[in-house]
Amino acid sequence: MIPRKAFGALANERGEFTPASIVIASMVGALFLIGAFSIVPQVVPTFQDRATFDEVSAVARGQQGALSATSRYQSSADLEKYRWVSSVPENVATRAGQGGACFTVIGKSQAGNLWVMEQEDEQPREAPGQWASDCLSKLQFEDLARSVGGTVQAVGALEAPTIRTAGTKVMWSAVDRATKYELIVANEKGREVKTVEGTSATVPGADLPGSRISVVPMNGNQQGATASITIAK
Repeated sequence: MIPRKAFGALANERGEFTPASIVIASMVGALFLIGAFSIVPQVVPTFQDRATFDEVSAVARGQQGALSATSRYQSSADLEKYRWVSSVPENVATRAGQGGACFTVIGKSQAGNLWVMEQEDEQPREAPGQWASDCLSKLQFEDLARSVGGTVQAVGALEAPTIRTAGTKVMWSAVDRATKYELIVANEKGREVKTVEGTSATVPGADLPGSRISVVPMNGNQQGATASITIAK
């Protein structure tokens, strides 16, 4: 709508609109409309992405609630069945992995973008054409993306290593694509955490009965499945 003052400025001295002033008024109105329509295509996708961002966050909060109640993450059906979420939106899907030790939530916005959140994420992240999952295998992640109409090339989660000990020396199997490992030894003497690039480390007290030893494979983009053993008492 053209402001009343603009119309007043276009009228002649007797307050009449001439053909020329009407043409000018039409051009001014058209400029207002062009401005409005040029903004809409930029704003709408942002709102559509934000809506999916919020939906993915809500389902992830449901997964965290399930973990608190059951000590494991759950399937989409169980999240709804036990009221950890009121419902999972049609454009959002979730799956627990590694025996319930992790989860992935993925959603596709009306703008066509994929948003993903996994157990260690503080908020959803937009998925590009490729994705390195901390939870699901390559096929599991790609299937989950397809279930909401998305396409993505995935890199599967880093697998859990196999751990063994010889006295205070802890050794583990190499994991494909892992570039380092986090070694955690917890016992009556406390908790020690080391980051190791190889596949073994010596930790004083690692041989104490009841010691809990865990190894987590990692690389620059991922944190893999945790392997743990407990030294027999």
